Amino acid sequence: MCKLEEQIAQMENVASHLEEIFLTVEENFGRQEQNFEVHYNDAVQVLAQKYEEQLEALGEEKRQKLEALYEQLVSSGKLLDTCKELTDKTHELFLENDKAEFMKVKNFNC
Repeated sequence: MCKLEEQIAQMENVASHLEEIFLTVEENFGRQEQNFEVHYNDAVQVLAQKYEEQLEALGEEKRQKLEALYEQLVSSGKLLDTCKELTDKTHELFLENDKAEFMKVKNFNC
C-alpha cells in the first residue's frame, strides 16, 4: 500500500511537471505567435510603403514622358504647318512664274 501511495505521489509529481511544461510551451507559443504577427504586420507595412513609393515614382516618370511627348507633338505640328506653308507657296510660285525659270532656282531661304 505504501509503495502504491509512493508511486501515486510520483505519478502526480510527473503529471504536475508535465502540466508545467505544457503551460510553458503554450505561453511560448502565444508569445511566438504575437511576435510573428508583429513582424508580419511590419513587413506588410514596409511593402505597402515601398509599393506607394514605386507607384509615385512611376507616376512621375509617366508624367515627364507625357510632357516630353506633348512637346514633341507640338513641335512636329509646327514643323508640319511650316512645311505646308512652304509647299503651298512653292506651288503658288510655280503656277505664277515661268516653269523653266522656276526650275533654275537652287536655294530657298527658310
